[in-house]
Amino acid sequence: PDQAKPFELTTDASQYAIGAVLSQDGHPVAFESRKLQPAEINYTVRDKEALALIYALKKWRVYLLDKRTVVYTDHRSLQHIGTQQVLNSRWARWLELLADFDLDIRYVQGTRNRVADALSRLGECNAITTTPADPDDGPSTASNTSASTTTATTVATGEDLAKSIKEALASDDDFGDIL
Repeated sequence: PDQAKPFELTTDASQYAIGAVLSQDGHPVAFESRKLQPAEINYTVRDKEALALIYALKKWRVYLLDKRTVVYTDHRSLQHIGTQQVLNSRWARWLELLADFDLDIRYVQGTRNRVADALSRLGECNAITTTPADPDDGPSTASNTSASTTTATTVATGEDLAKSIKEALASDDDFGDIL
C-alpha cells in the first residue's frame, strides 16, 4: 500500500461473523474476518455492523490514522454514528476510538457490498464435516455417511485464505458471479 494515497474500508457483519476489506485505488490491500464471540452473537444488527468497523479500524490502525478514510457499510444508521446521544458503555468506548480517525462513512447497498459480505460469512463457508470413527473401523473418514456428524472450523491464512475464499465463493449461488 502507498501511504500517500487514501484508503477505503468496506465492512459487513453476518449473524455469526464480521468481515472487512482494506482497499486503495479500487484494489484490495488486505482482507480480514473473524467469527463472533458467544456474547457478540447476541448484539443487535447495528452493534454487529459497528463491531465490524471497530475491529477493522483496530486491525489496520497504522494505515488509517492521520488520513481521510472512506468507509463503506450496508447499514445506513452507521452514517450517523457520531450523533448518538444516549450511550451505553460499549458505544462510549467505540466512539472514543472513532474520534482518532478521519472517517467518511457512506452507505452502500448490500448487493454492492459483495466481498465484505462474503468475508463476514467465511465462518459459515469454512465449516467442514467429519464423521467420528467407529472403533472397529479405524480412523474417521468423511466418506462414512451413516455415522453421526460433527462440525469443525478450519482457519486459513495467507494464500490458503485466498484460495479458501475463492473456492467458497465460486460454489456459492449468490457470489459465484463476482469471481
